[in-house]
Amino acid sequence: GKWYKIASVFVMTSNYEGLPAVVLEALAGNCPVLATDCFPAARELLTPLENCKILDPQTAVHIAKEIEASLTHPHTGDLRRAGEKYSIENGIESHIMATL
Repeated sequence: GKWYKIASVFVMTSNYEGLPAVVLEALAGNCPVLATDCFPAARELLTPLENCKILDPQTAVHIAKEIEASLTHPHTGDLRRAGEKYSIENGIESHIMATL
């Protein structure tokens, strides 16, 4: 919650995740996300978003450069809407509509 709202960037360097709730929580807190291509929708979700990136190549030097670039160019947009479609309410509605 509140930590995402005051953080400058959230970085996830996992090798594999399902659909990581932490990424959605960061977006809901309007916190830019830098992540490896570690979950099925990573590129689709993050690439179009301002100040969010897929970390590729996954080297320490590249990741450090991307973190530095993110901190150098503060985020001013609104990332909350990107995570909204994954909210509990929208997930329930989507499930109900799919079963009708």
